[in-house]
Amino acid sequence: ISLAMKRGSFFNRASSSSSSSSTGMVAAAAPIEFPDVPTTIRSNSSSSSRVNVIVLVHGIMGSHKELMYLQQSLMVRNGTTKSDDDDENRDIVWIVHAAQSNDGNTLDGIEAGGKRLAQEVNDLLDHVVRQVSVQRSSTDDDDNNDDKPDLPSITLSMISFSLGGLYSRYAVSKIDWEISSQSRNGNSNNGKDVSIHPHLFITLASPHLGINKYQYFSTLPDIFKKFGAKSMKETGQDLYLNTPLLQSMCFDPIFTTPLSRFTKRMAYGNAFDIDFPVPTATAVFLGHDDGGGGDGGDDDDDHLTHQLLPCTANSTIKRKNATSQQEDDTKSDNKHRAEFSTIRFQTEARTRNENENDDDAATTETPIESRMAKALDSLGWTKILIDLRHELPQIGFQKRTSSMNLTKWFLEEQEQCKNKYSSNDLIRAFTASSRKQQRKSSITVPIAHSWLVASSKNPFYQWFYQRGRGIADELANEIVHEVLHSQ
Repeated sequence: ISLAMKRGSFFNRASSSSSSSSTGMVAAAAPIEFPDVPTTIRSNSSSSSRVNVIVLVHGIMGSHKELMYLQQSLMVRNGTTKSDDDDENRDIVWIVHAAQSNDGNTLDGIEAGGKRLAQEVNDLLDHVVRQVSVQRSSTDDDDNNDDKPDLPSITLSMISFSLGGLYSRYAVSKIDWEISSQSRNGNSNNGKDVSIHPHLFITLASPHLGINKYQYFSTLPDIFKKFGAKSMKETGQDLYLNTPLLQSMCFDPIFTTPLSRFTKRMAYGNAFDIDFPVPTATAVFLGHDDGGGGDGGDDDDDHLTHQLLPCTANSTIKRKNATSQQEDDTKSDNKHRAEFSTIRFQTEARTRNENENDDDAATTETPIESRMAKALDSLGWTKILIDLRHELPQIGFQKRTSSMNLTKWFLEEQEQCKNKYSSNDLIRAFTASSRKQQRKSSITVPIAHSWLVASSKNPFYQWFYQRGRGIADELANEIVHEVLHSQ
């Protein structure tokens, strides 16, 4: 694998975008710089070569520096390794780009931010195709070869944090999945249209269902919600569901169809409501299965939508049973590695009935958030819950119990041979019941939000969230695995 990165600067200058006005974008203060495609892929005429474009998207009030550690974690996995089942002529190249179009500009609404992101991604893809095409055409001319080789397969993956997940869900509706033979900048792409293959769509603590009903303080008076929505301007209106945009993004095929085309969709969230801005239920879209949000419906097979994936409850990254030599080798590394566990569930993709949304809407007892969750679940997702409570400060004198540890929960469920769960099951296990457990012992301070990406948007964040780097490393490993083993 070779990774298109430059030391000291992750980007090379790209031509300024002249088409931003056509999609209602706000022009950036300076041209966004895109990474160059390595010459190894440009000169290789093998049609089995693949370029994996990975776009990292920051959250609210953030910048492209926010995901810098994840970007660097991908960089250190750079090498010359090829996919296990590929022939020796196949090159796999990564183009990792941290989106910049919304830097310092995240309060003017999800639509505006999503359009800016889509424009940036379109320019990036056009830049990649143009570079590969021009280089290969030049090589063909030098070799006097009349047969034009196929361009490499190009995939797009989007890794999005917090609000960036909603930006990305909007942006996929505006991305050009077919790059024409005559690019927007006037260069020929070998006379052939190029298809962009959607690959990984990953969100990290993104408020998929908004935040109107998902607050850390569940009994927050409406006046505070109104203040919160107003303080975040147009974006706040979207997040508090005062506009229909988030609902449309769950039901409208304009948004759901391109999202469904990704090879894999994954949603990460902090378990046990230790994430103040984005609680568990909205991060992994858990809507109550029954109208009133009570305990009914759990025995209905239609509600048992979450399949527990086997052997996925990771033990803590600190190897407590390691030998003395292993402990010495990893002592300095573990200094900046969090102790956490994860567990995974999967929802199967299914075709929704044309009248299903209307039927749900006719049932006034069904909250809109529940209908939104069902619509998203129907696309098929892998949901990953992360338990970081051992790393976070706590309020209280009683020692925190481990009865709700994800690994222990996983093993107990395996013993009972249970592997299917409703949203209500997961809400009770990882949100409501966690509150009851915390009241009996100590309260965990809910500051896990930026741990998922080891946020690096400024020096203080780099220092404060450095122990979250283990999570970012695990995510980078997952991306590597998916890229190498995909067809």
